[in-house]
This record gives sequence, C-alpha cells and structure tokens, in this order.
Amino acid sequence: MPNITHVVFDLDGLLIDTESIYTKCTQRVCDRFGKTFTTEIKVKQMGRKFEDASRILIQELDLPITVEELRDEIGPYFAEEFPNADLLSGAEKLIRHLHRHGIPIAIASGSEKDKYEQKISKHGELFSLFNHVVLRYSQTERAA
Repeated sequence: MPNITHVVFDLDGLLIDTESIYTKCTQRVCDRFGKTFTTEIKVKQMGRKFEDASRILIQELDLPITVEELRDEIGPYFAEEFPNADLLSGAEKLIRHLHRHGIPIAIASGSEKDKYEQKISKHGELFSLFNHVVLRYSQTERAA
C-alpha cells in the first residue's frame, strides 16, 4: 500500500457544514416571494458557481429578481451565518492526525477569500494547520 504524501480537501460539505447554511439563507430569500427552496433545486445547484446556481433558483421558482439582486440580498445572510459553521464529524480528528504525522495538507475551495474567512472564523486554530489554501480568484499560502 502506498504512503500518503499529501492531502487536498474541499471545504464546504466536507470539513465544514455550510450546506445547511446555504439552504437556510436561500429559503430566507424565497420566503419573501412565498416560494419553497426544495432539495430538487438544491441538487441542481450543487457544484456550480454562485451565478449559475442563482440562475437555476430564479428559473425554477420563477423569482422576480436578478442574479445581482439575489447576491445583494443573500450576502448579508451569509455574513451572519457563516461564522457559526460547525465542523463536520471526523474533520478535526483527521486534520490533526495528518498534521501530527507531518503530512502536508491543503484546502482547494471555490469560496472567495472573504467568505472563506467567515466560514473558518470559529475554527481558526485548526485551519492554521493547513500548509496551503487555494481559493476562487486568489491563493493564500500558510507556513508549514
């Protein structure tokens, strides 16, 4: 069996439970229009950039709002909720195990830097163990 030499993690839905936050914030916007954000719509949005996921939501629910208006409305909800994001089960144990054994670890995420910082703010010490963080539009390198 080969040795593990490096590990790259995604962030959302793997290390941190942000999926429930995305659902809660999206429903808050939908409530204003008397609409329900369903699992079926969420599945269609998964893995897509904000703009594409927003178009799906707007089209599926026939929302009278533009992508830009949706971004402006949902942004403050995200800023309020992301700092409360919890770690997913086993994430901390695995990160600490890899770090303790000197295995370089990195995050590769589609998150923008400001949202990434909000999401990890509750877990700063743990996330300081990562050697590299690669984000949408930017790259931040942390000392080993």
